[in-house]
Amino acid sequence: MPSKKARLFITDEADQNIADTYSWYEDQQVGLGDRFREVLRGKLDVVTSNPLLYQNVHGSIRRCKLSPFPYGIYFRVKSNEVRVLSVVGFKRHPKRWKGG
Repeated sequence: MPSKKARLFITDEADQNIADTYSWYEDQQVGLGDRFREVLRGKLDVVTSNPLLYQNVHGSIRRCKLSPFPYGIYFRVKSNEVRVLSVVGFKRHPKRWKGG
């Protein structure tokens, strides 16, 4: 029997990270922002299907890499919910994703 997907909750900060990153990639090359969102949607689908697949990187915060983009989805799992705290580049300061 297939497992039930976790409920996805994206914080305001993560939502802003996604919008900013989309805009930045679109400014670099038209369509690249759309590719970023496509990869993000696919990874979020995997994360909500099997959130414990990803390692803890700080306390209870887990990270999913957005390859080929140098970004990570930082999230917490609580009960049947995946709470996305931040979507940031690997070069960004860790305080950007440790706060939520």
